[in-house]
Amino acid sequence: MAILSEEVRQKVEDGLKGLKEGLKLVVFTQEFECPSCGDNRMLMEELSAISDKVDIEVLDFVGDKEKGEYYKVDKITCPYCPTAVQMAHEMAMESPLITSDMVEATEFPYLNHKYNVAAVPKVVINETIDFEGAVPESDYLKHVMRTGR
Repeated sequence: MAILSEEVRQKVEDGLKGLKEGLKLVVFTQEFECPSCGDNRMLMEELSAISDKVDIEVLDFVGDKEKGEYYKVDKITCPYCPTAVQMAHEMAMESPLITSDMVEATEFPYLNHKYNVAAVPKVVINETIDFEGAVPESDYLKHVMRTGR
């Protein structure tokens, strides 16, 4: 499915015709992409398909850490968030008393405000218990058990 409209695609194609040298797009992502990471990767792939002068290299932020350092990539979807989300979902699958949900913080600013998100991952339990950052499973479980249910 194309991201660019035909009109925009044509303008990009016309603009790329003026390239004297090739253009290399380097896209950093990770195994568990955030919704906007996937869209970004798809857009870059679409751009590279418009002209043979545009090349794309898709790299994994964690797996290709050396290249990330080379390109000075220091901001990406949090590498700890997928682990926190997976842990919550696994607990929900194990117990009918637990439900879990994942929210992309950048796409829901009103939730950022409501839960005072200053760092990610941020876990909120029953609206009363919350913690931030990567924590071991045993600590995660201690927070869950604090709910008293």
